[in-house]
Amino acid sequence: MSSGRNILVLYRVSNSDSDNSTPNYNCFNMPYGSGPTLSRVKQHCGAAHALNVLGPEGYHWRVLVEDKVGEAGERSYSWWDIQDGNAKLPVKQCSQQDVRRLLHPGKSVITGTDSASKAAKGAFKMMGKMAESVVGGEVESTGPPVAVITFKLVDLVKLQDDLDKRGPPPARQPRARPAPRPRATPAPKPRAQAPAAAGGRPRARPQQAAQRAPAGRRPQAQEASLLDFGATPAAPTTGNFNPKVLHHTHSAPPAPVNETRAQRLKREQEQKMKNSNRVWDDVDQRWVEAKPKTPAPGVPAAKPKAKVVGVKLDGSSAVGKSANVQAGVNKRVNEMKEAQQKALEEVREREAKKKRDEEEEDVVRKQLEPKIKAWAEEHGKKKQIRALLATLHTILWPGAKWKQVSIGDLLDDKKVKRAFHRATLVVHPDKTHDLPPDQRFLAKRIFDALSQAKTDFDNGK
Repeated sequence: MSSGRNILVLYRVSNSDSDNSTPNYNCFNMPYGSGPTLSRVKQHCGAAHALNVLGPEGYHWRVLVEDKVGEAGERSYSWWDIQDGNAKLPVKQCSQQDVRRLLHPGKSVITGTDSASKAAKGAFKMMGKMAESVVGGEVESTGPPVAVITFKLVDLVKLQDDLDKRGPPPARQPRARPAPRPRATPAPKPRAQAPAAAGGRPRARPQQAAQRAPAGRRPQAQEASLLDFGATPAAPTTGNFNPKVLHHTHSAPPAPVNETRAQRLKREQEQKMKNSNRVWDDVDQRWVEAKPKTPAPGVPAAKPKAKVVGVKLDGSSAVGKSANVQAGVNKRVNEMKEAQQKALEEVREREAKKKRDEEEEDVVRKQLEPKIKAWAEEHGKKKQIRALLATLHTILWPGAKWKQVSIGDLLDDKKVKRAFHRATLVVHPDKTHDLPPDQRFLAKRIFDALSQAKTDFDNGK
């Protein structure tokens, strides 16, 4: 069907007094577009927006589906629930007579002998004119093909109001059980007559067993559903619709779901990201999902550490004690407070000193960086350890305990190692705590350069 054609939508509200008083259906036209869906039908149904406070969402919608054709050629129809509001719905191409047979199954053919038949003929004549406006042609006696889709609605607001008016169901009164009838106790048989009953004790007849069953117990009748429209139909095999999106049920209607596949995938991904344990990877610079740590096979899981709760000591601990105990507790509390304050001041002092040292180191770095780079590199390439040790006296601060060595003294590998160890005793960070910031920074950078050169020397570069 082309997108320029229209669809004739027929509907009626099953629990509406006005709709139940007449067999006629309500109807309206809507453009075919890309195909009829429940969402588009709700948008074009102006009566549903005006008559219900909730609009089209205040109704439960069921669509008419054509079942298989019987052996005799007759057709049957059934009502199906709609699970997906964006799924394509079945559209039936029928003529005026088919619409008449669809809306009034099993009715006799109307003749023009009485006033009632004339009124019916006038109604179908009006429907034929409407079909003519839809298809854009003249209506014949059999009727041109008309795209028709039929719905049956349940007004949920009216249904809830009716339930509220009825109130809760009355409590069931327990039925009185009849008193058991006394049974006659048979006289004991003498033992001598026991072999005579070898054929077995006679069993009670089914009629007697049925009489002994407690009276008054009957199977409870199953309560009918308020939203039941008929028997469960077989799955249709014809039509231009997807049977997976329809669900035929006798229970209460499900909540309307108008969520598309893209929206559902997005919601599931957001929920997965919310529940997943993600950590930031500094190497890859992205979020990764951290797997829970599981113990190796055969290794028992580590027990959680018990929380250690210390003893609380304050002025309230001495309440109700003697004067000596109260004095001792108060003295201990004061000593603890003084120790805590002293420790806090020491931590603050260390942090402040560390910050000052970093600031001084930044100033010294700007001053000594060119000098260190000229000593450690040549034309952008790092010098070997022999060249660094032979020129170490040119960069050390005055008063450093270092004896100058020449390149000739460093030709042997063993002498190179001894000279490196003597140099580390001068510039090692553990030996330069008491030096000024500039000398401490210079010694640190010299030690780093010598260590890197020694590693390359050991690797044979």
